[in-house]
Amino acid sequence: MPMVRICKTVEFSAAHRLYQPTMSPQENDRCYGKCTVDHGHNYRLVVCLEGEVDKQSGMLLNLSQVKETVQHVIVDKLDHQHLNQVPELAGVVPTVENLVVWIWEELEKRFGQGLLKEVILYETDYTYASYSG
Repeated sequence: MPMVRICKTVEFSAAHRLYQPTMSPQENDRCYGKCTVDHGHNYRLVVCLEGEVDKQSGMLLNLSQVKETVQHVIVDKLDHQHLNQVPELAGVVPTVENLVVWIWEELEKRFGQGLLKEVILYETDYTYASYSG
């Protein structure tokens, strides 16, 4: 059977502050600029899976099940939260780069190695990070 890639997009809103406690306030200002104060984003998350199409169902996976998994594992934890206060992100500066890697690691536990192909996290319409493992 052919290999296909399917993608599911979900959205969530969250606040954060980019600040590294091991750096001085001046270093934080130079590094993160205006993002050193609390602010929020409407994030868009794209989760892509790749594998062989099942001969019987004609699908790689049921996209409803993919959505349920992403909702339970990621969105329910992050939506309308302050990311600096989410226990699973303790000690992590919640940059879009760190978030996309954390999301990958969480989803890989659910989908298994090899099926998860790419995770893309849009922080704004013009800014995103992607991770492929």
